[in-house]
Order: sequence, then C-alpha cells, then structure tokens
Amino acid sequence: MENKKPGEPGQPLAPLPPNHRRAVTSTLLLLDELVVRYQYAAAGGAVSSVLIRESNDLTPAQRDALNRLALEIKGHLEEMAKDLRLKTKDKDIAAALRWQSAAVGDALQELRGRRLRAYGPVSEAAARYLDGKLEIILRLLREASSL
Repeated sequence: MENKKPGEPGQPLAPLPPNHRRAVTSTLLLLDELVVRYQYAAAGGAVSSVLIRESNDLTPAQRDALNRLALEIKGHLEEMAKDLRLKTKDKDIAAALRWQSAAVGDALQELRGRRLRAYGPVSEAAARYLDGKLEIILRLLREASSL
C-alpha cells in the first residue's frame, strides 16, 4: 500500500493562507465565468449589439464537445472549491453593473478631445462631437449606476 501525500486526491489539504486564497479564488472565478460562457455558446448563444456581432457557427458536434468540456471543467472547479474550502461568491448584479459602469466611464473619459490630443492632433469638430456624445453617455452610465 503506497503512502499518499497531502494534496493528492483523497488526502486532506491544509487551509490556504489568505493571500493565496484570494489569488486562487479570483482566478478560479474567471475560469467559472468562462465556463458559463462556454455553456452559453454550446446552447447556441451569441452576443449581438452595435459594435459586436458574434456568429455562433459551432456545429452540433462542436457544441456537444464544448458543453462536455464545460461540465468537466465545472466538475474540477467544484472539487477544488470543496477541497480548498473556497466559498461561493454571491455577486450582487447591481454592484457588478455599477463597477463595470465606473470602469467603462473611466475609459470613456480618455476619449475626450483634450485627452485624445495625447495621441496626435484632433480636429475641433471631432473633439466637440466626441465631448458632446460622451457627456450624454456618461450621464446615462451614472443614471444606470444609481438604479
């Protein structure tokens, strides 16, 4: 009978130190979100908007394979969460949308005429146009964030 070492399947693990726990948790959260995206694509989903148009041309065989892989990854994630004593993170959609709105709002500020000049000359007409549109969009983002 061979001796199994801690960390091998079926053997108890010592708790992760807080810094390691945060690093592992945040990376596995990204993986978990990717698995959700895999399952969305496997179900035929695709995003379509103004500047994004995905076409989901996965064949039925590819969709089945992607769903199978997503489920397999999800199984490993569940095992890791249990073994590493990671807690499910409850995400408040309103808070997530506020955070994303703020992040996009900061990026949009960089499109203002005076800031774009850092990349080279910008016509006054283009600067006025962008500044006007950005004011409206930033106001709408602030409004959405306050819901």
